[in-house]
Amino acid sequence: MIRVLLSVMVFLFFNVIANGQDIDLEKDFLRLDSVVANRDTYVKNKIKGLTNYRKKHLQFVDDMERYNFYKHMFDEYMKFDSDSALYYANLNRETAAKNGSKELELISQIDIVYVTLLKGDYLSARSMFSQLKPIDEYPPAIQPKLAILHMEFSMRKTLADSYMTSIKPSDSNDPDVWNVYGKYLPKKRWIKAYYKSIMTNDGDKKELQKHIDRAAFPSIQAAMLYFALGKIYSYEGNEKMFYHCLIMSAINDIMTANREASSMIFIVHSPFLDKASRRAAEYAMACTENIKAYGDKGRSLDVVLANATITKAYEDKLESNGKTMVVIIALLVVSLLFIAFMLYSLIMKSRKQAAANEKLQEMGESLQKKILSEEAIRKELKESNKLLENEIKYRNKSFIDVYRLAARYITDVENYKKSIFNLITAGKIDKARKELTSITATEKYLQEFYAQFDKAFLSTHPDFIERFNLLLKPECRIVPPPSTLTPDLRIYALVSIGITDSVSIADFLHYSPQTIYNYRLRIRHNACIPEKKFSETVAKMYEDAEDGKNEDEA
Repeated sequence: MIRVLLSVMVFLFFNVIANGQDIDLEKDFLRLDSVVANRDTYVKNKIKGLTNYRKKHLQFVDDMERYNFYKHMFDEYMKFDSDSALYYANLNRETAAKNGSKELELISQIDIVYVTLLKGDYLSARSMFSQLKPIDEYPPAIQPKLAILHMEFSMRKTLADSYMTSIKPSDSNDPDVWNVYGKYLPKKRWIKAYYKSIMTNDGDKKELQKHIDRAAFPSIQAAMLYFALGKIYSYEGNEKMFYHCLIMSAINDIMTANREASSMIFIVHSPFLDKASRRAAEYAMACTENIKAYGDKGRSLDVVLANATITKAYEDKLESNGKTMVVIIALLVVSLLFIAFMLYSLIMKSRKQAAANEKLQEMGESLQKKILSEEAIRKELKESNKLLENEIKYRNKSFIDVYRLAARYITDVENYKKSIFNLITAGKIDKARKELTSITATEKYLQEFYAQFDKAFLSTHPDFIERFNLLLKPECRIVPPPSTLTPDLRIYALVSIGITDSVSIADFLHYSPQTIYNYRLRIRHNACIPEKKFSETVAKMYEDAEDGKNEDEA
């Protein structure tokens, strides 16, 4: 008894320090060591208290007193001994049915499903769930209890996977389940704060800490609240505070003889715990004792993995000094026998569950393949639509630019005709003749035409200048202003898209054939490839690139 009181005093002292965020995990582990060492004492005290209560309350005046006694015993055994809890839950149900109380009978039925879920019998729990009606069809007094049952079922399924992977409670998030059932929990109560933190990433650390400060010590309530607070720190990436909260949760679990607890399993996998230490072995043994005593099939393999991890750490440590190989062999044999026993037990107890899971997995894989296929099709269609949209925008812009130039040209021609007509009408024949022979207007339209051509060509062949310069000697390469082409580049731009004869180029650009010939001759003299092959190389510049693209696609 003195040792228990000392443990409580040590806990309270270090809890004050923890509230100040001055965390020393080694001190936390020392505190937990003391509690783990006294775990048998806490269990004996629990059994003694149950025995004394049973002796004092075995006389019943009516069925209601009998029901209250069974209910109390169920609550006490619920997280201590699953078989006893189920026994009293069934007595509760029978008593309520005999007394004609439908509401109490429903509560007892929910209690049975809840304990079945706690002990990891997910197949039986799923079967019982299928018999429950929608939550809104139950009386308001029962709805919170049923909401907790639904959230626990969702949470424990995901937690079972998290033990096997990251060993983090943050994987238990299921905001959709919380959104459906969280509204049935009473507001401003610790249970609502707990499940909100466990089921979502929107927990409130200050609110949880307030509930912790008001909770009794030790208590299962405090253990659950610390676990939820640790989950928030885990989500934030604060490893020290995460494991501090888990240690606080484990201390409350052990001191209340809560055998249905997860904190210790997470602690065994802590990076702050030396896996080759006696401390780790004691923690793993405490987990093993809890699962064996509670009959928890859901977490048995997790403890096997924890023992295997610790055994491996011992093996590495002993192998390094080479002096205690016998201990390594003994640990390995014990671990293998333990693993074999647990696996055999799991196989024998869950064949039906495995078959059902396999069928569900096949259905899930088939559905996943269909989803992935549909997503790939949607993605491809989205990309195609985007390309088509961009192409349509480009073509619309080109269309508008060309016809805007033509419209402006028509307007200017009309204005030009009017000005010439006015000059002739006014008798200014010489001035009209001079205007008609002027090349200024023509030059203006040609410059606008060249600018439009340069812009359109470079938008579809943005690398033309770079490709073309690779055919020229370094000192002769052409660097035009941005978004424009020089006459030389303009001529060979036409060559690259299939207009190769000088007469057609001259007609297109309004140059004389001799001018075209001179430009082409000068460029060929500056080429770094044979002059005879220059025009042919430019003409095939994009043809070769397109062929290569087609080969890659093939």
